[in-house]
Amino acid sequence: MRIERSTVTKLLISELMNSEHRLDPVTVFLEDLDNNNPDAMRVSSRGKIIIECYGKSWSSYWGGMGGGTVAQFFCRCSAGYLAGCLAPQLDSSRYSSDALVTLARKTIISRREGWRHRNHEFSWLDKEECRRLYDRTEELEGADTLEQAINWNGDLIGKIFDTTEPWHYANSATGPNPDYQYLCRIIAAVQEALRGEQQQAAA
Repeated sequence: MRIERSTVTKLLISELMNSEHRLDPVTVFLEDLDNNNPDAMRVSSRGKIIIECYGKSWSSYWGGMGGGTVAQFFCRCSAGYLAGCLAPQLDSSRYSSDALVTLARKTIISRREGWRHRNHEFSWLDKEECRRLYDRTEELEGADTLEQAINWNGDLIGKIFDTTEPWHYANSATGPNPDYQYLCRIIAAVQEALRGEQQQAAA
């Protein structure tokens, strides 16, 4: 049987009302797994973190942080790296119906002007067909996913992106993922609080 001791620190971060964060209270659990091993602290420390906010939680474990505590490691890392560790399945961008409408309109105009600029990626449109398709782009609004947009308006998407693989072009209609941005705001708030704690400890 092997028993290991570790130190767990709990922080409650509240009153995050500034314009950058504007969050509900955030609870952070920090656990340093090598804190009783001085040699390990110098070479490669292990630690984990659990972050909770408004009923959601994210966690990550690091088996080699390059020395120091998990709080120090967390503050050294970029928000993008930490978001990838805390929520590996969360992408920074996702499908956007607004982006699809913008892309569709841009493509229609490009197809209208293609005959002048020798753009052969798509077949060119005459003035009437260009206007008709452009007016119909509003029908692409409202879908939550590209699959839903295709189910609702597959024929229209096929006419706008007039290639053998219209879905390939429509797939680039993405925008910032609010869930990813939310997590990055939480990460920034936690880093700010941890830096404040470290400054107080050093004073």
